[in-house]
Amino acid sequence: MSTKIMWILNVTPDSFFDWGKYDSFGEAKKQIDDMIKSWVDIIDVWWFSSRPNSLLPSIEEELDRIIPVLEYLESLDVEVSVDTCRSEVVKELVKYKNIKYINDISGLQDEKILDLLKNTNIWYILMHIKGTPENMQDNPIYEDVIKEINKFFDEKLTLLKSKWIKNIVLDPGFGFWKTIEHNYEILKNLDKFKIYWYPVLCGLSRKSMIYKPLGLSPSEVLSETIALNMLAISKWANIIRVHDVKEHIWVVKLWEYLKTEISSYKDALDNIFRYEIIRDYSLEKAKNALTKLWNPDKNYKIIHIAGTNGKWSVSKMVFSVLKSAWKKVWVFTSPHLIDIRERFETEEWLISKKDFVKVLNQVLKTSDDLSYFEKCTLIALEYFKQKKCEYVILETGCGWRLDTTNIVNPIITAITSIWIDHTELLWDTLEKIAFEKAGIIKENVPVVYNFENEIIEKKAKEVNALIIFNDKKIKTNLLWKHQEKNAAIAYEICKYIWIDENIINKWLQNVVHRWRLDLITDNILVDWAHNTDWLKTLKEYIEINIKNNYDNICYCFSLKKWKDINLVFEVFWEDKKYVLIDSDSNLLADFADYRWKYDFMTNKKLLEQAKSNKKDFYVVFGSLYMIWEFLW
Repeated sequence: MSTKIMWILNVTPDSFFDWGKYDSFGEAKKQIDDMIKSWVDIIDVWWFSSRPNSLLPSIEEELDRIIPVLEYLESLDVEVSVDTCRSEVVKELVKYKNIKYINDISGLQDEKILDLLKNTNIWYILMHIKGTPENMQDNPIYEDVIKEINKFFDEKLTLLKSKWIKNIVLDPGFGFWKTIEHNYEILKNLDKFKIYWYPVLCGLSRKSMIYKPLGLSPSEVLSETIALNMLAISKWANIIRVHDVKEHIWVVKLWEYLKTEISSYKDALDNIFRYEIIRDYSLEKAKNALTKLWNPDKNYKIIHIAGTNGKWSVSKMVFSVLKSAWKKVWVFTSPHLIDIRERFETEEWLISKKDFVKVLNQVLKTSDDLSYFEKCTLIALEYFKQKKCEYVILETGCGWRLDTTNIVNPIITAITSIWIDHTELLWDTLEKIAFEKAGIIKENVPVVYNFENEIIEKKAKEVNALIIFNDKKIKTNLLWKHQEKNAAIAYEICKYIWIDENIINKWLQNVVHRWRLDLITDNILVDWAHNTDWLKTLKEYIEINIKNNYDNICYCFSLKKWKDINLVFEVFWEDKKYVLIDSDSNLLADFADYRWKYDFMTNKKLLEQAKSNKKDFYVVFGSLYMIWEFLW
């Protein structure tokens, strides 16, 4: 099943529900065996009560309770989660090979845990809480419970990312410093936590939010618990934490059975975006799915492109040339601005909604556990086969060794640039990024690039890949010098596949490519610059071509969450006129600490001001989400 079921194994004598039913090892073992037969996904070893006014036992008592159970579980094929909030305990737990999750209900009060998890594959479950179980229900007050939980996640995720913890599950903390009304507000808005791109865990099982309003006891609300868990699943809960495994398994199976055949475009979007946040750093699932689709990638020639900046531009250039050379060519790019179908560009423009639904259903039959990007890639590969295309330009996502697009065998690869970006997901040095980007290089497949890099050159030689190096500048209609370098890569790709040089040169002058140095009015320039290298290119263009013609240059921007605003100030340090774009999007940073210093405007107000003030020039740049809001 796509939704994972986590069973609560209480090895404590004072649980609020089962009151020590499994606190002896013998009783716990019997129940574990039964749960394994019931196909439980995760066993969550819960060694102390978290009910209000409960106290933590000693570290020695904690280890005495859980170690015998863990030693038994190590011989079984099941994922194990352990509830703990103390680094002294985690230090012992990391020795057990099948521990997959550390479930920390303290809200990360012991940061030493992160240092112990940094070089492991263990997932850290970050739960929202105020106070401790001992005092968590003293007086729960929120102005806006959803916004405050999001703020908590923002702060803690910043810390987790700084420690290079990438395997993260979010738990909004039902019942932890929340009233009944708060809990139901969270449940109704559970899908709002999807913005973080991490799996969401829900622990609703038999809690007071269920039985108190009904005047019942915990033992009397099984059906009510199931009902609320199904609501949580419909709102993108990825893991449900339950006392009653068998009863939930069959209901979830029926739910997913009903969802297997998608009939509408809206349902297709619900399905594909729900699993945007599930991460499995492996290519095996996607490879298996590709095989079940009868390897559609064998039906056309693939041009595979990676890089930090420029890969979208190169894709558009190659598409322009091949289409003009009467080749049947399609493009898979990412991300999209408005509609996910933008990722699947054909000579008829975009994949139709009807075809999108049809091909997604074909992909879903290959596996019920594919992530967002895996589904997108497989839809592209299968759809392009059905359209009987000749060439496919395939752009990587994050562009590392385990990028899903690496399941194909291209005829040529290209790496457009190497720069530090997406450090919250990837790496923090150019060397590490170069190593990951080089993962696109395949045995005996030529690779095109235009910058000196020992790591890429070494990888190419190791796999006997022909190096096609071109650091010259080739003219294109796209603005500024960096596009001339991108054009050189596009030129070599097209030349390698025997396109006439006259056609290449002609159609590199006719590339359609929006949102890159895109002058939408006389004094408004839009650009999707959001990392240092890109911002420097933007600055150079402004200083040479724009700055002397206007009284002021207004730098108007917004960035995605966790992007450092200082990277903008460091590039444009001598220019003091900034406008921070105010947005309701939870995907964008709110820059609250800078509201006293700089102007804040909505997109609408900014556009109105720019149109009325022709003496100033407005550069609108940053997150793609903001660019979309600005243009539409």
